[in-house]
Amino acid sequence: MKEVIKDMSYIMRRIPNFIDTKSFRDHAVWNVIYDMNNILLDLIQSKVLSDRVIFKKYLLFNDKYNDIIDVPYLDRIDKYFSEIIKYMEQLCVNEELYEAAQNIKKFKEI
Repeated sequence: MKEVIKDMSYIMRRIPNFIDTKSFRDHAVWNVIYDMNNILLDLIQSKVLSDRVIFKKYLLFNDKYNDIIDVPYLDRIDKYFSEIIKYMEQLCVNEELYEAAQNIKKFKEI
């Protein structure tokens, strides 16, 4: 499990190409994306999380998302997270981390 978290952390720490690192606004957006990525990483657990816990994580994720909802490239952010979540779920299944995959699936379905 630690290897999966390490791999996902590496992928999630890379700044997406639509972020201009010289822009103050984009730097602030990247900080929010970074926080959102950490919320997603919390789903990778060796136990199935309760619906209540996953819902709380979803609410926190959604609050962060609402902080950046006015950026002109929101569609790229949506695509970024769609791909990250899909990749996380598939990686967990491939690595037989079924509890973590279940957590991600529940999060996705909210």
